[in-house]
Amino acid sequence: DTYSPTVTWMRTYYHFEVSCKGVDLSTLRGVPTEFIINSRGRLEPTSKGGVMYAEGTGFFVGDVGNIVTNRHVARPWETQPGDKYINASTFIEMAEAIFREELLNSNYIALVLPHISTLEVKGVVDQTILIPSGSYYDSSNVINCHEIACSSINEDLAVFQARNTHMLPNIKSIPYDRINTADLTLGTKVYTIGYPRGIELQDYKQKPLQPYFADGSVSNMSHSQEQFSLTAVSYHGASGSPVFDEYGRLVGILNAGIDTSQGFNYAIKAKYLHNLLVTANIME
Repeated sequence: DTYSPTVTWMRTYYHFEVSCKGVDLSTLRGVPTEFIINSRGRLEPTSKGGVMYAEGTGFFVGDVGNIVTNRHVARPWETQPGDKYINASTFIEMAEAIFREELLNSNYIALVLPHISTLEVKGVVDQTILIPSGSYYDSSNVINCHEIACSSINEDLAVFQARNTHMLPNIKSIPYDRINTADLTLGTKVYTIGYPRGIELQDYKQKPLQPYFADGSVSNMSHSQEQFSLTAVSYHGASGSPVFDEYGRLVGILNAGIDTSQGFNYAIKAKYLHNLLVTANIME
């Protein structure tokens, strides 16, 4: 009851841009320099109107419209593409491999080949939006936001600032003093609130968005320096969900799991969020 209104569904739209020192790629006909990867695993120019996006969960902290989520929700191209695509550890690697293949099959390979080592593909955010819990999935309730702080990949955290400030008086948030920086112990009871499978499980055309609640316990504290494991069930889309202890303190931010084995999920320790907020001068 206290914290569900602080949670929000998030979606980041993005595309890829490519450059090559010594070659003006925009002059090469049929070789797009701004593109997405379509459902067939091929390049598609952004001019065709297709989109790529990633969904996640976020939550409001403080009182000025800051939203916390995972870095991989803010920058989706750093995530793993999955088995349906060519072998690549991240979407950005996949995009570069597909672009190189496209280039090899074009009439311009001889022109580009001397400069191929300078070829660079980068991910670009088009827009990050959110809809707070308890609101209808409707354009009037969309809040645009932009990234203002980001951690390392291992710490996997990002902080956004809401742009629609006129909506903030109606939004609840987690106070900074509820962020727990102390170490947890095995067996600690924990609770998560978020959007597993995004809005797929929501009757969003008829009802306001409502996050899902799960409980479990801390099962391992040594998975990595930044993470602890927990037994609360989850799924893609819940990335960025707040994790609380039984006293209502924020103890972690859900960020990973094992798809085929529910009950093996991971969260970033809340002290790394505290550190990021202080480093970015968002809180003292």
